[in-house]
Amino acid sequence: MTTPFDSRRLVSFLSSMAHTDKAVAYGIAAGRALKEVADEQDIPYLQAAAGISLLIMETVQRVRANKSQCMQLIAQIHDIICTLVELCADFGSGPSVPMLQNIARFTETLQKIHAYVRAQADLGVFKRIVKQAGNASRLDECKAGLQETIDAFGVQPFAPLTAFTDAAAQLYSGLSTFEEIAQMQLNASRRHEELMALVDARSDAASSRASDSSSNLRRSSSTLSLIPGSPKIFYGREQEVRNVVGALKASIPARVAVLGAGGMGKTTLALAVMHDFDVVSAFGAQRFFIPLYGACSATDMIGKIAAYFGVQDEGRPHKSVLRHLSAIATPILLVLDNMEDCWEPLIGRDKVEKFLALLTDVPNLHLMVTMRGAERPTNIKWTRPFLPVLTTLDLNAARRTFLDITDEDSDGKIVDKLLALTDHLPLAISLMANLVSSEGCETVLERWQSEKTSLLSEGIDKLSNLDKSIMLSVSSARMASNPNALMLLSILSILPSGISSSDLEHMNLPLPDVARCTSTLVRSSLSYRDNDHRFKVLAPIREYVRRTCPLPPSLWRPLRTDFHNLADLFKGPGFLSRALVHRLSVDLGNMRTVALYGLSSEDSDRADLIQTVACIVKIAGFTYLTTLGSLEGLDSLKGMVETLGDPRLCGQYLHIIAHFDHKMKLEPYSRLAIKYFEQVNDLTGQAKAYRALGLYYEGRREPAKAFEAISTSVALAAKAGDLSNQASSMVDLSQHYNMYGNTSTALRQANDAHVVAREAGDLWIEARAMRARATTCERLGDYSRGARLCAAARGLLAALALDSTNGFSVFRHILNTEAEINLQQTNYTRARALNMALTTPEEAQTGFSHQEISNGYALINIAYIDVATGNCASVDATLNLARALFQAHGRGFGLAACDITLGDLLRARGKYPAARALYLKSFASAPIPELQAMCLEKLSDVALATHDTASAQRNATLLLVLASRSGYQAKMLHALRRLGDVFLAQGDTPVGMLLFGVALHGFTLMGVHRARGECLLRIGDIQAAQGETAAARISWEAACPEFAESLQHEEVAECDRRLSRA
Repeated sequence: MTTPFDSRRLVSFLSSMAHTDKAVAYGIAAGRALKEVADEQDIPYLQAAAGISLLIMETVQRVRANKSQCMQLIAQIHDIICTLVELCADFGSGPSVPMLQNIARFTETLQKIHAYVRAQADLGVFKRIVKQAGNASRLDECKAGLQETIDAFGVQPFAPLTAFTDAAAQLYSGLSTFEEIAQMQLNASRRHEELMALVDARSDAASSRASDSSSNLRRSSSTLSLIPGSPKIFYGREQEVRNVVGALKASIPARVAVLGAGGMGKTTLALAVMHDFDVVSAFGAQRFFIPLYGACSATDMIGKIAAYFGVQDEGRPHKSVLRHLSAIATPILLVLDNMEDCWEPLIGRDKVEKFLALLTDVPNLHLMVTMRGAERPTNIKWTRPFLPVLTTLDLNAARRTFLDITDEDSDGKIVDKLLALTDHLPLAISLMANLVSSEGCETVLERWQSEKTSLLSEGIDKLSNLDKSIMLSVSSARMASNPNALMLLSILSILPSGISSSDLEHMNLPLPDVARCTSTLVRSSLSYRDNDHRFKVLAPIREYVRRTCPLPPSLWRPLRTDFHNLADLFKGPGFLSRALVHRLSVDLGNMRTVALYGLSSEDSDRADLIQTVACIVKIAGFTYLTTLGSLEGLDSLKGMVETLGDPRLCGQYLHIIAHFDHKMKLEPYSRLAIKYFEQVNDLTGQAKAYRALGLYYEGRREPAKAFEAISTSVALAAKAGDLSNQASSMVDLSQHYNMYGNTSTALRQANDAHVVAREAGDLWIEARAMRARATTCERLGDYSRGARLCAAARGLLAALALDSTNGFSVFRHILNTEAEINLQQTNYTRARALNMALTTPEEAQTGFSHQEISNGYALINIAYIDVATGNCASVDATLNLARALFQAHGRGFGLAACDITLGDLLRARGKYPAARALYLKSFASAPIPELQAMCLEKLSDVALATHDTASAQRNATLLLVLASRSGYQAKMLHALRRLGDVFLAQGDTPVGMLLFGVALHGFTLMGVHRARGECLLRIGDIQAAQGETAAARISWEAACPEFAESLQHEEVAECDRRLSRA
């Protein structure tokens, strides 16, 4: 009898096999394709979108519940990614700000989807029933987010994947449906092939570009420097060039300041020097030209220099720059152009000069700066004789410059009359010549004469000849033929960092034919394109235009909107990837200038001012985390912000500016911010402010206040339903418990934080929680679990494109925990490498900011490892660097750790009494149980006690009690090992043998090599003394590899000697 065909079973089979397997496979392929594109184009959020989508594809394969809903999400993600990969091919010089916002929202949605899918994979039946309503709500949120992305990207659903779930819900109705499903699979395969073909084409193009780039580098020794071309029209500065080139050829590195008024040709002179034959021969590819337009502070200046060298987002850009330059063995010529903006403000001038001084300490570095004015920065030993301040050109040089530009064969007298109007100022000559080239000498002269009366009547006679030359260019026939060009010039005048053509096109400015406007400005010499293809305007022209052609509201508002939207791309540290840091830092000067312009504009109403202050708060948050940019004077806005009458905004403003003067303002400003947040019942705002207070008190070693503030933050965030901030504060609470020796509570708090972070769908906070768990596991001696947690946390950060040693990334803290685990296991080689990845001894010499305190702890670990492995030569210098950091920041914890490590060094040198004195001093002043335990472990050493076994026994017992109370499992074993030494010294061999056996078992489970080797050595000695030679040999042989693994070469040799005698 033939069994009836079961259409439902067929559809179920097709859904489970074709749909799940192929859909996931296609989704993985699409995610990988997006990752390749993201890695190539360096677009913010794109790498995170690719990484999270791959996490989702990996997780969905474990889903046991609500699988059809999950597969619907997978299908839509696949469609979006395919569309996004195609869109990337059309981005050209980069996506618009609205497109970046769409990508950012898509990435946030992907995090929520990952949380939902993981919940379906991990939750048991009972928990799924309990959380059914929450799951349904989260699913709706995920669907809404995807639909928003589909609408934004114009995604056309691809039938192969979306139809599978529809097919699963339908009855099989005949052959045609079967064929349709087969066709869906065929279409899916075709779509997959198209995607792969697109990726292959992009890969080939990228390879071709890389090949061309390599070829170009071989053809030119200076391509890497990105130096603008040499000036083609350059007269009257021959002597100055000779003077500078002579200084650069000297054996002592040159320090040259090129000074002069605006438009005097300082930049042109610098470029002429850089392209001089002798300079090219001497410096080759190590010639670097860095314009500092828009840099208003030391942090701005350092950020631009770091960005130029591609090291701007390591959290410590000044160190990265100095390290990068110091690593270059051949002579370097570094030119800092237009440095006056960051040096002229008296506030912060000392920081600029301090960094310049550090630059001059770099071996082989020749420094040249160009600055408006006649004053050089102090604290620099400038090359003598000083280069004289540049003056105007002589008549002959002015005439040759003019005629080379105009190619005019006019009466020499007329030319001289026109040149007299320029006062022979190079920039004015260039502007006048460009004007003449389009209008003719006679016409320009007639215009000057005819307009002279009106100019005088309006008081324009007070203008400099440069201003008058700019005025003539702005009012030229070429500009008059395109009135919108002047409007664009007004926009560019408030953008010191310039703007790319793609950003201009996407700004929705009410200017028709923006491309024609930019062309008009460039042809009129009022604008130019730099090496990064950004349109810029020289400072003298910007100043003139801002004075005479202020922006009308019709242009100001869309400009403000675009830069506010750009600032909104910053969403906190959880998405602060290299690509985003670079994208925002490029326009950081523009964002600040636009914001300040908005505050001073008479056209700004209350709503405008509120939006502008909110933007400034965003920029301040970015600056605080990255140390890029400057917000000096931010505190002066306090009165204006309060008059706006928006309590939430006041709270946000006070909360962020409190961090810029941590010692003086954080407590009072945070308290005031809390009061403002309370007025509008902003629980999240209160939670953030209380968290800031808690961390502030933690740093001041006020544990009671810290605990109260952080606990309040947790409660407020939970009440607000803000799971991310709740989890973040719970992590802080776990760290608080850890610090004061309550490891069991710390672990419970970290586990709870991890659960809440997973519920929030916040991968960055989840990585923080996992690191907190790992840290507690390290304290508890569960090193293998701690290492697994660190690896898993790094995987989450890799998905977010945050897997770097960025000083503000939790990745750095994870590396620190991994280093500590390896240190405790006495894997000294790995531990030292990890600490060196976190810092190098040289870095502490140039510390600038509070974030670098962690470097001091890495330095201490390096010093400790060097002592433990017998490499003591550089330990004094390393400790001195660490101590200088801790003294500068008033960190008693770090200073005590320095003393303990110094005690280890003295002990290694045989100075036992001095070492013991340092340990006692450190124990008496140790603020936390961890340091106390470290001191007691040292003091319980029988050898250190110089045969005072009672003292060693007392300290070992105290260590055992402290470790037991705090949960420091490894310290408990060390206490037992020390007590074994005591009993052995006292002649109680059985008790000693028992204690060594217990400690050996514990150290074996923990994987602690050195301590395991020491226990085995002691046990072997006892066995040998008892005549058990065979057992002793086994113990000594087992000790050898443990000592070798922990680099204890003397102990290995000692074991070998014992074995040879046995």
